[in-house]
Amino acid sequence: MRRILVSAGLMGAVLTVAFVVVQLSGGFARQPEPVTVADASWHGRYDGSRCTRQNTTPSPTPSPTQTAAPAATTSAAPAATATVVAPPPAKSDPAPSGYGVPSGVTLKSVKDVTADQAGQVLDALNVSGTITVTAPDVTIKRSKFTGTGQDWAVHTSGNGSVRIEDSTFSGDYQSEAISYHNWSATRIDLSGMSNDGAKLGNNVSLTDSWIHDFKPADGAHSDGVQLVEDVGNIVIKNNKIDLGTKVGNAAIFLSPDIGAERPSAGPISIDGNTLGGGGYTLYSVNGRDGATLQSVAITNNKFVRNALYGPVYASEFVAKTVSGNTYTDGTALKMPS
Repeated sequence: MRRILVSAGLMGAVLTVAFVVVQLSGGFARQPEPVTVADASWHGRYDGSRCTRQNTTPSPTPSPTQTAAPAATTSAAPAATATVVAPPPAKSDPAPSGYGVPSGVTLKSVKDVTADQAGQVLDALNVSGTITVTAPDVTIKRSKFTGTGQDWAVHTSGNGSVRIEDSTFSGDYQSEAISYHNWSATRIDLSGMSNDGAKLGNNVSLTDSWIHDFKPADGAHSDGVQLVEDVGNIVIKNNKIDLGTKVGNAAIFLSPDIGAERPSAGPISIDGNTLGGGGYTLYSVNGRDGATLQSVAITNNKFVRNALYGPVYASEFVAKTVSGNTYTDGTALKMPS
């Protein structure tokens, strides 16, 4: 009896081994599925050696081949899928920093304001009208101005004088954003003007500011900064004044178009600016009826090659001192004489 039991056990082991051999060599074998790799723009199929771009739908998985012997089958695990994340698109160069209202400032909305107290400080305002300055030594800082058809954003009158710091101007002003005598502005951002940016009167200083991207109204001869009277003691230094490619009349327009009764304007210093846009980027010419420019210095400026006709209006060009002016790529600029 013991010999019969041993023989039966051996026979069972032999059959089990034979069944395993059949599985390994016959109908139960499956080929591995390719791994699919995909990103947002294309589907690639990876076969272990190369990756090709094609829009394909994987073929259905074939059913396992059955053998005569009844046996349980186990489905293979689904093919692994990896997602390749495409890099974000490249960003354009950011706008220059350091101009206009600093980030994080909370603004108070106002419309028309008259600054009539000597030494008055106006800070963190959102101005939809005009600030009229009638007192001396007023300061406006960290404020935003939006033109909606009014004449000016900031206007001095009588004995008024004002210093403007870290402020932003944009929109539609019928004359200009800043006018007229006895003002200084530094680190301002002025853009989108429908007419002129600023009017140059007596005792004016514009420094370290950004004037750009004008949107002239129909028929407007928009200038970044403009002088049209016999005024002087003017400094325009270290600014970026670029109205846009072939946009507007001029970045800087100097022409005392008043007449022989008030015949001269100056001194005027235009130094270390980056200038662009306009029909011609710079006009410096005498006015009509004997009006002349006196003591104009145009030095160390860089001109963008984006004016409609050229960097400087050569006919009747007037300047006492001219030196160090180039294009922005460093090429020397031959100024009119």
